[in-house]
Amino acid sequence: MQQHPGMSQTPSSQADDTEPFPAFNLDKLQEVGKQMEERRKERMKTLTRNLEVCDLLDIRNPQSVAEYAPQIYRYLHQEEKRHMYP
Repeated sequence: MQQHPGMSQTPSSQADDTEPFPAFNLDKLQEVGKQMEERRKERMKTLTRNLEVCDLLDIRNPQSVAEYAPQIYRYLHQEEKRHMYP
C-alpha cells in the first residue's frame, strides 16, 4: 500500500485507543431534536402572528422572504411619505 508523502502511518492498535470524535449518544440526539422542533414551532407562531393571509401562503418559500413582509411594507410606507409632494 502506498502512503501519501508527509503522512505517517499509525498502528491499528493505537488508532483504536483514541477516537477522533466522542461516542455517539442517541438519547442526547433525540433530546436536541425535540428542542429544535419546539423552537421551530415557536418561531412559526411568532412569524405568523403579523402576516397577512397572502403572505402566510408564501411562508414555506424562502425566496419570498414572507417573514419580512411587515417590515418591508412599513419601510415602503415611510419612504412614500418622505417623497410625497406637499
